Amino acid sequence: MRQLKCLLSVAFILIMTLNTRGVTTGFSTEIKPYNSRYDSIKHYVGELFGGGVVFSVDEFKQHGLICSMSDIRDPVSSQLDLKQDPIPIKSQPDTKALLSKNYAVNSRDRAVDLCNSYSNSNYGTGVFSNWQLPTIDELKTLYNVKNEINKALEKFGNSATDPLIKVYWSSSKMHSEIMDSYYQFNFDDGAIIISPNLKGKTYVRAVRTF
Repeated sequence: MRQLKCLLSVAFILIMTLNTRGVTTGFSTEIKPYNSRYDSIKHYVGELFGGGVVFSVDEFKQHGLICSMSDIRDPVSSQLDLKQDPIPIKSQPDTKALLSKNYAVNSRDRAVDLCNSYSNSNYGTGVFSNWQLPTIDELKTLYNVKNEINKALEKFGNSATDPLIKVYWSSSKMHSEIMDSYYQFNFDDGAIIISPNLKGKTYVRAVRTF
């Protein structure tokens, strides 16, 4: 009886040892969760990527912000372009100025709707629909690198792109006791504009994160 108990004890110890080894060796200690810093793809300002142009990247150059290749047209207000991307303009300068005026968006809320419903044309870097109206800080960042962005757009050489040269709506709101106004940003001189109404003079540029 004593020998049988000894044999059973030894068998139990062996089984427990094998099970423990199976648990310990079943998972590699070298496996690490995905971390973007280990990704080899590096992005840069001025890169044509993600349906637009990269204008800001994080410290690892993995993620950042993209602006649309063109101003976002309002087909309801202009009734000249049924597509959201602009049509080539090959007429006289005065006609071009008239078309540009008609493309202005007179309401910040309308600007938000246009960006939320915008899908970029396929420029060879994919089609995306997660665009939004930029904040005033995002417009400041975009303005600081506007030369690089405009060079990239010019190099692309497509008539469906627009340089950053206008006054653009931001999604940022200024609260006051008198009225609520929205910040706009002038890409000609870098001025921040606080005005409840710049009818016919404010345009829309969409941004997205990646």
